[in-house]
Amino acid sequence: KKRRKNMGRKVFVLVTILTFVVFFATSITYAKMSYSVGAGFSKPLGEGSEYWKVGFTIGGNGFYHLTPNILIGARVAYSRWSPDAEELTKDYTGYGIDFDISGEATVVEIVPTVSILASSSKDQGLNFFGQVGMGYYLLNLDATVRGTYMGFTVEDSVKAEENKFGLSIGGGVLIGKAGSMRIEILPQYHIIFTEEESTKYFSICVGVLFGK
Repeated sequence: KKRRKNMGRKVFVLVTILTFVVFFATSITYAKMSYSVGAGFSKPLGEGSEYWKVGFTIGGNGFYHLTPNILIGARVAYSRWSPDAEELTKDYTGYGIDFDISGEATVVEIVPTVSILASSSKDQGLNFFGQVGMGYYLLNLDATVRGTYMGFTVEDSVKAEENKFGLSIGGGVLIGKAGSMRIEILPQYHIIFTEEESTKYFSICVGVLFGK
């Protein structure tokens, strides 16, 4: 049953990615569409976030321009974090314990989004925008802490896999004159409605926007 669930999730992600590829390809020839791709860093927030290092994020946006200032579309992105070994073991330093820490936490976001551009002239080099989205987040956590002392080994692991709806709130700036290509800086705050307590993280991407 679990294997079937994982296969269904992979198919869902694959279909979504293929949809974005078609969407982006269409945007090249359709004047009222634009897309961007970028990369940057991300960091978990809230309780327990100190046990994770700053990670990376990569993603892309695709938008249809309802008006010159109102855009609708979606974002697909991937973020990854590694355990912070120093933070996890700081209370046990000086005891001669040999630690082995491994694992990762990942999030795939598939989020329909609305973006609002501030009015600007075609000669203006900066164009500010805000955007909000709500969609599907695939969260996977798999980390192991193993401690060895005088030949005895103790191991503790954390594994979690949740697929929940979430919210992203952000905004940023487009740099460069209006045209077919501009630099995009996009910071975002994410809230995933996981069990018991929401999972939160921050991301910022720098990328290139193509289109209108």
